[in-house]
Amino acid sequence: MELGAHIFNPIGAQIGQVAPQNIPISFQLGLLYKVDTKLHLATEVEKILDQKTSYKFGLEYFIVEKFIFRIGVATQPTLFTFGFGLNMNKLQLDIGTGFHQTLGFTPQISLRYTLK
Repeated sequence: MELGAHIFNPIGAQIGQVAPQNIPISFQLGLLYKVDTKLHLATEVEKILDQKTSYKFGLEYFIVEKFIFRIGVATQPTLFTFGFGLNMNKLQLDIGTGFHQTLGFTPQISLRYTLK
């Protein structure tokens, strides 16, 4: 089991000199539960000040050792996500998409290289 926390903009910084805009302050708390070596469950609670709390739930399934299937759902706004990951030793490629009721599909991609 893994637990993580994140605080974004804890001092309430602003951006812009002529017409300053507030950058939101947010808090996140997440939990990852490894059911076994093939199945991981994740949950997160996110609070952006002056907005409703968002709850996120996800599942990660290792189809084979290097190929991962992911699916998730979030509230505030409602968002459904799914994707795949490919682990190639120190290199990881993740491709996914999210579906937002207003914005539609939003494709995502990430590439990560581990130095260790």
